[in-house]
Amino acid sequence: MEAEELYTVTGSITSSRPGTVYLQIVDEAGFNEEETGFFRGAIIEISSPDKSPGLFTLENIPPGTYGIRSFLDTNGNGKIDFSLRGIEPWGTYRPVRPFMRGPRFREISFFLDGNLEDIEVILK
Repeated sequence: MEAEELYTVTGSITSSRPGTVYLQIVDEAGFNEEETGFFRGAIIEISSPDKSPGLFTLENIPPGTYGIRSFLDTNGNGKIDFSLRGIEPWGTYRPVRPFMRGPRFREISFFLDGNLEDIEVILK
């Protein structure tokens, strides 16, 4: 039996504000937060957004269809928050910004069948 190839995803996070950024690569079940879903994540500290972006590496990703999503945790609670004042800055690898809702998995997904290098996620 042949071993399955595992891949690496590298890139940068750009934010107009400093803080802690949570980044996740997920399959559809993970996107929907099902326990059976695939999930890899990184926590990136951005201290000087004007001078340098946050860099990340996600390793040991099997081939498949994934989405990459990220957010800046402005209040330090470890989850993305929606409030009357707005939403914490967020972004995806496939830059979609639906009006009045979050992106759907099919809108941000891509097929990974090799290393993916130097991608950029912009938080807005």
